[in-house]
Amino acid sequence: MDVPVKERAPRSRLTAPEDPERAVSKREFDEMVADLHGTKPGSAAAAAPPEADPAADATPEDTVMPPEAKKRTPRNRKHGRSR
Repeated sequence: MDVPVKERAPRSRLTAPEDPERAVSKREFDEMVADLHGTKPGSAAAAAPPEADPAADATPEDTVMPPEAKKRTPRNRKHGRSR
């Protein structure tokens, strides 16, 4: 019985090198960031710190870790009959 041989298409790269034509200027990048955050870059609202959220998780500075436990020295216990 003859099995037809399938010809494979040449494999292409999974990742393509960065295309210099797709570069974004600094001004365009700042505009995209402003669109995401809903503010204009350099405005007073962007420079103000965010309000504290009472439902937010604790920050690393707020956590209290217990002191490290003492290292236990192994007890060399003999098993079985003493000789």
